[in-house]
Amino acid sequence: MPTSIKAQSSQLLISPAAKFFALPKELSASFVRVSLKEILEAVNAKRVGAMEVRVKKNFNGNSVYHSYVCFKYNPPVTFLRHGALQETRYGFVLMIEFRGFLGLFTRGVSGVEAAIKSKIKPISRDKLTHLWGDTARYQKLSTKRMTLGTTDLRGVRFEADDLQTSMPAAGAGRSIPTAFQLVVPGEPTRSITPSTGRVQKGGDRCGVSDLVEFMDELIDEISSGHSSPFLSAFSLPIAISDLPANVYPTGLLLDLAKLEECIEEKDLTLEHATDKQADLEQRLSVVFELNPDATNLKRWIAEGQGALHVQLKRLTNRFGTTVDSASGWNLVDPSDNTRRPLSSWFGSEDAFSVSFSDPQFFYATGSLYRRSSFLQDAALVQRLLHAHAPLDHATSEKGPVETYTNATTKFDPTSIFGIVEDSLAANYSHFVCTDLNDEWADYLGISPNQVTFFHCKHGDATTGASAFHVAVAQALKNLSRVKFEPQQIADKLLSYKTAPNWQENKGIQRLVRGADWSTAISDAQAAAANPTAVWQVALVATALSLSGFESAMKKPVLSPYFIQLVWLLSSFASACKERDAQPAIYCCS
Repeated sequence: MPTSIKAQSSQLLISPAAKFFALPKELSASFVRVSLKEILEAVNAKRVGAMEVRVKKNFNGNSVYHSYVCFKYNPPVTFLRHGALQETRYGFVLMIEFRGFLGLFTRGVSGVEAAIKSKIKPISRDKLTHLWGDTARYQKLSTKRMTLGTTDLRGVRFEADDLQTSMPAAGAGRSIPTAFQLVVPGEPTRSITPSTGRVQKGGDRCGVSDLVEFMDELIDEISSGHSSPFLSAFSLPIAISDLPANVYPTGLLLDLAKLEECIEEKDLTLEHATDKQADLEQRLSVVFELNPDATNLKRWIAEGQGALHVQLKRLTNRFGTTVDSASGWNLVDPSDNTRRPLSSWFGSEDAFSVSFSDPQFFYATGSLYRRSSFLQDAALVQRLLHAHAPLDHATSEKGPVETYTNATTKFDPTSIFGIVEDSLAANYSHFVCTDLNDEWADYLGISPNQVTFFHCKHGDATTGASAFHVAVAQALKNLSRVKFEPQQIADKLLSYKTAPNWQENKGIQRLVRGADWSTAISDAQAAAANPTAVWQVALVATALSLSGFESAMKKPVLSPYFIQLVWLLSSFASACKERDAQPAIYCCS
């Protein structure tokens, strides 16, 4: 039999697995022919048999076109030096056009969609995520975490006969399904990767006619509008192009915690000819309220007192930002004196978040997300807030530290540290100040059946997120300390026993409450070994009040400050629950 016959599409026997795209217009024969030739040239492949271009057939009254090429190529043998030997491999490209969609079946070549990108459009991730969602039983699920903490898990994979009954619910709202396998009663398994449009159906290999039937079934399901109650609990990344036309950016928050982390890890310095760093931090730590730029429909600006503060630009697949408030500042590497403008650093590092007129949309870490549970998140944060009246009168975080001496035995009573020691410490057998050095928190509250990590932050009263970014980032970083081992806490507290003062030249003791260090160590080890012990992570913040939060929550139009705050604090709460720790926030009345 001639080679050309053996390589024809009629001889295909492959798995029903392909990448699928919407096809706004029919492809032309000339476009397909040129594209297939470009694909072969890209991998230095030689055609085997005849090329088939837009062969027309009929399926259930609908026209279907398929285009096909088989090829061979000679990649180098990977276990020998380049060029020593070459293998002969075979591959193919099969494109099926049907009912306004394109199925791309390939082997031996990648990036085929790049050659035809001008003619195709990705299918909405929302639709692909919920395919067969009304009857599906999910057995495998890979997720990406939408996290603000660099130490958090970035991705998790789950497997069970039925994940809806087996998977822990905590953290679902902050996770994005990236790939999953499902079972429909009486049908083969199906695997879906929404980000690439890839869908695979289990079962035997099949020919072109069966692949068209596979596409027909898939297209019917895409059009059905089915929704999965299980996957609806998760966040969904969406393309910038899928942002509704009536939804627009309203607020931008810079990630100063990421900047601080970058400076510490790379040993950088911030430099400016005349400006002070304290003034810079004050300018950048606000939620910038965005307004449309009258001269550019894809740009939003924040300005005040005649000066431009930040610019937000809508790019093809992401948002970018330029921080005019940071003009003149440079990140400097002292080792080689390389300088990097801070005004462009936030955009290039995706170190900012954006809130929108519709709070279910949010942009962070370089991706756009949609969650339908924003009001549930706000209610969750509200339940975490504990109004602590003494905080109403706090004037600083630690008091006038520069005036403290060896004779100073307590933090100023109007400081957060002083208030925490005087009132919140009463609930624990031992209360230890762990501020400074290799700190796990600002304070540890220890009892044989409970351990609480306290993180304190002072700021002016607000319902915005800027005052909390650094404190939340620090709390998330230290979540790895939760559920410490008995020996780990013993070593930590012993280090304080040998240096019991908060600072060497200050008289403030680290052991605020408790008889002695030995008992504190014993009780901490007992808590670590107690399977029923309660672990808690608490924020103590004067920049937030319960009444202010509740008032902002009731407004018919939510402010960008409030939206950013809810996203930040709900991220904190979610991360705590994933570590099996109880979140708490002590605030003003």
